[in-house]
Amino acid sequence: MNLPSLASLNISGCVAVTDIGVMMIAQLSNLTSLEMPWCLKVTNIGLSALTPLTKLSNLNISGCQLITEHGLACLASLTNLRRLGLLNLGYSKVCVTDAALQKLSSLTKLESLNVGLNIGSMQPFHKAVTDASMRLVSSSFKQLTQLGLMSLDISDEGVKMLSQLNKLQVRASYTLCYLAACTCSI
Repeated sequence: MNLPSLASLNISGCVAVTDIGVMMIAQLSNLTSLEMPWCLKVTNIGLSALTPLTKLSNLNISGCQLITEHGLACLASLTNLRRLGLLNLGYSKVCVTDAALQKLSSLTKLESLNVGLNIGSMQPFHKAVTDASMRLVSSSFKQLTQLGLMSLDISDEGVKMLSQLNKLQVRASYTLCYLAACTCSI
């Protein structure tokens, strides 16, 4: 691609984009922001092609149904990420899990993280992200100012752990009800 100074690209909902298209995007070495939610033909192969984009600070792959837990692990090398969108990933199997988030613990510059399933998702309420992830979030992602948690198995104890993040604002939650124990705001 001959777009050497392109810093931001939004291909949201481009359902015909495949791994080959993402491999071409990966040649944009100055890219700092990539919005690609609902690119339904992108798989782990395309996601792994993004690892050379070391300047990337914003990545939204929400709704990319062919991404799996294994594919998320490659994002750990994108250590300059400040914003990461991981909503509605995986079609038949939930891929954002406690184990997947553990593999992303190297993303210590994250300021915004969105995880889970939106209400009305094709997947049922799941227990793959639990209080264990809230412990990880509060210890690894200390720069978080925004955290979106949708339809996850987080208890009062998990919310309480988030109180260690004094800049945090919990944006939305389908299952969180008890916030009195922490300084977060919805």
